[in-house]
Amino acid sequence: MHAFPKRKGPRRFLIFLAVVLLTVLFFSVVTPEAVIEHIGIQGGYMVLFILALLGVSSVVSASFYTTLVVFAASGEFNPFLMGLVAAPGRAVGDSLFFFLGLHSRDISSRFWLKITQTLSAWVDRFPRWMPMALTYGYTGFTPFPQDFLMVAMGLSGVRFRLVLPFLVLGNATFVIWFSLFVARMA
Repeated sequence: MHAFPKRKGPRRFLIFLAVVLLTVLFFSVVTPEAVIEHIGIQGGYMVLFILALLGVSSVVSASFYTTLVVFAASGEFNPFLMGLVAAPGRAVGDSLFFFLGLHSRDISSRFWLKITQTLSAWVDRFPRWMPMALTYGYTGFTPFPQDFLMVAMGLSGVRFRLVLPFLVLGNATFVIWFSLFVARMA
């Protein structure tokens, strides 16, 4: 028995690389129109909602973005309806990270307790609308993972009922503008 466990990093990287290459290969052979023809428009909206709901982590959200690009590039989907369908699913997924941050305050060590108290004091210095504006701006105009933002919001002690409307609105804004951009470029 070895003192150090086997490294899983290279294997995980190779699996990730294989998934990316297979996705690129698949979409270089199959057109977005063929995918839409196979699943249909109504099924496409359901797929978008499910992927938005399940793509909660930055690790697995690539399938959501890939689907969003394919659907928007096909020209068959209404970008505003895509935003209305995907936003609640993304918000539910992101809420898991908010509650992870919120409840980790209770079980954290002294080191993390000091960080959460510092974060809470820092957030308290700003106007009450600032965390909501930050949530909307970040989720609505950047394609970056929302995991860290939601954990930080939970750690800071901001009330979830105040953040949720801006989270949904930001997610809808992102999906709409991104879909319009992809449709224009296609």
